[in-house]
Parts: sequence; C-alpha cells; structure tokens
Amino acid sequence: MPCRSRLWVPIALAVLGLAAGAHGAPTSKRQVGVWYITVFYSAGFENSHWAEVRSRGQALPIGGPESSADPKVMERQYRQMRECGVDFIVMDDTNCVWVDNSRIDGLIKAWFDFMDAKPARSRIPIAIAAGGELNQHSKRDAWLEAVDYLWKTFASRPSYLRDAGKPVLHWYVEKDVWPEWTDIRWTIRRTNHFFWSSRQATDGGWGYGSDPNLPGVKECMSFWPGWDLSPPGISREGGALYRRQWLKALKVDPRHVLLSDWMGWLEGTSLEDSDRWTDTYGNPAPAWYRLLTQGYVAAYKGRLVAGFCYRDEDQPQVFRWDGRRLTPLAVDPPGRPVVVLPAGRLAKIARVSAPRP
Repeated sequence: MPCRSRLWVPIALAVLGLAAGAHGAPTSKRQVGVWYITVFYSAGFENSHWAEVRSRGQALPIGGPESSADPKVMERQYRQMRECGVDFIVMDDTNCVWVDNSRIDGLIKAWFDFMDAKPARSRIPIAIAAGGELNQHSKRDAWLEAVDYLWKTFASRPSYLRDAGKPVLHWYVEKDVWPEWTDIRWTIRRTNHFFWSSRQATDGGWGYGSDPNLPGVKECMSFWPGWDLSPPGISREGGALYRRQWLKALKVDPRHVLLSDWMGWLEGTSLEDSDRWTDTYGNPAPAWYRLLTQGYVAAYKGRLVAGFCYRDEDQPQVFRWDGRRLTPLAVDPPGRPVVVLPAGRLAKIARVSAPRP
C-alpha cells in the first residue's frame, strides 16, 4: 500500500483535547439490520445456487461454498454480526415460501432454532421477508396461505423480531399486484428491491439495497457495497461506494439502516469475508467490508471502535482510536479501512466514546 504523508491539522488538537475529559456514550435507539440470503442451504457446487455463483465468476466465501445450515457456519456468522453491531436479521423468503422443495424454509427454521437457544439478551431478532406468491405468480390465495403459514410457524418464536407489539413481516414488493393488502396481525414493512428505489421514499425506505442515488428517508435507508448480477453491474470501487452510502446515511440519520446483505453471493452484494475483496489500493483485503461495516455501524450509533482509523470527510488527517484518545497517523494504515465521517463528526463522537476520567 502506498504511503502518503499527512499534514497536521487543527482538528487534531481539538479532538485530542475533547477525548481527555469525555464521558460515556449515550444509549442509541438506532437499529441496523442485515438481509440474509437463504439459498445456500447446502455446501458444494451440487447446490445449484452455488453452481450459478461459480458460473458467473462471482466472489465466494473464504474456504469455498459452505452450508448456511452448518452449526459452525451459523455460529461464526452470528458472532461476526454481533461484532458488527447488527440488531436484527431479515431472512430472504421472497421467492415463495416453499420454493426449492422447502429447503429454504428448513434453513429459516434452523436459524430460529439456533437463535432461540441463545440467552435472551444475546439473541439477534429475526424477521422474514416474503412476497413471491404475488410478485412472481400474481396469486392472492397462495399469498394468503403463505402469510398464514409464516404466522403459525414463526411469529411466536422467541427470536422473532417485534415492533409496535407485533411480529414484523417484510412484504417484498416488485409489482403492485395487491396494493391494498394488509394484515393486522403483523407490523408490515413494504420493502422494495433496489430496481424500485424511487418507491422506497413512500414506503418508509425499506429495501433490498437501493441504487447509488440513495434515497434519504428518515425511517430507513437500505444499501449495499456493490452489485454484479447483470453486467456491467455497479462497482464496489474498493469500498468507496459503500463509504459514500454510509456517509449519506450518517447525515440523514434514519431510525434504521438495512444492509444488503450479509452473504449475497448471487448478486455480488455480500459483506462477508472473501478472498476476492480488495482495499482502496487494490491490495487483497478479505475482511474489508466486514470491518467497514463494524466501523460505520458503531459511528451511526455514536461511538468509535478501539483499533479503528477515522477521519472527517473534509480533512486529510487520519486518526487511530485506541479506546481512550485519537492519535494522528503519518501514513494510511496498512490493511485497515479508514472510516470517513461527515465534517465535524469525529470530534463529537470522540467526546462520548472516551472513558470517564
């Protein structure tokens, strides 16, 4: 990685001074969710979905195609989501509830079993996104049957995400087959694919990502690090696109951020580690997007992460946070992403992130 000398700027003294006498960070009500793609229910290229990823030449997880139902994989993903500050998971059941001979349904059940077994305070709540019965087949009766099944099978599970006293159903909408549909049993979040980003503003911002012109919606903003399902795709730009999306979200300060997605290998949207990922300079950086996610989620909730590097968008100076104070760096940190924040934000977050004197 090339080294670039940096000039000392006035913010350094200001931030370091603030860190010395700061108090603990306040509790944040901001919530971050991640989509979880459910088609990788078995390992190996015998799984047609993994075979499709390979045929397109797309990125794979470290170690190759794995099973999302493997308890070791689930534990690793759960631990990394917790480290990243993820507050809820949205299981993708948008291609009809019993698709793939109910193997997707079986994987979702396995994740609820896994999460329900955790202590209550350690669980990451799970919601389900559905809608294929309408989007793909325009069958209202099949949709009603699917919603009833989800209610009976999952809604009362201990790990099911609840809002406003009800379980949350992400109603995934690609076309308005039944725009007036509702169900008072659920808190319904109309959720649009990024192809329909223009509709997100009227539906609360819930989406499966959004186009690069990210809608600034106060309820929710949804985005991904890049997308390559269809050529030419949308480049990750070594993390620059993801930074820009997070910068806009930090300025809008929505109640929720919904990231697309944890392991979206089919559409090239994955945040999980891969040997394919590179840093800003094109060097291998398998954990690049997971680390960016961890740093930005913490900043969104008003705190800094020890060992991470930061700068304000209008300043060239990079600082490393050691858990107590910010130290200016002379060169870019090798192998570590820099979390770029809105102008003036670093000093404010440093004030509340430092320990009590």
